[in-house]
Amino acid sequence: MEVTLGHLSSAHLFVIQADHPALADHFPDNPIVPGALILDEILTGAIQQSSLSLVDIRVAEVKFRSPLKPGQTAETRYHMGPNGLRFEVHSDGSVIASGLIKAAS
Repeated sequence: MEVTLGHLSSAHLFVIQADHPALADHFPDNPIVPGALILDEILTGAIQQSSLSLVDIRVAEVKFRSPLKPGQTAETRYHMGPNGLRFEVHSDGSVIASGLIKAAS
């Protein structure tokens, strides 16, 4: 069965609160949201806004450009490109992460 990513072009807002369990030991004096949590939100947004599931997709590339602090609002913007679903995560006017989601092979 071939899986296509469709024509998703939308956004997903999220906030990781300071009391999230993953933040307990992640730089306690200057906490930042772990990349794994940001990636989870990226995938959650893509799945919620499409007919895909985690078994249908894979993260082909991701680059974390700057940290996300607990309590900061972030917005993941999605756009279908020729190679798959491109995403950028924005917070406080900056791109903090970007990458590409592809159909699982």
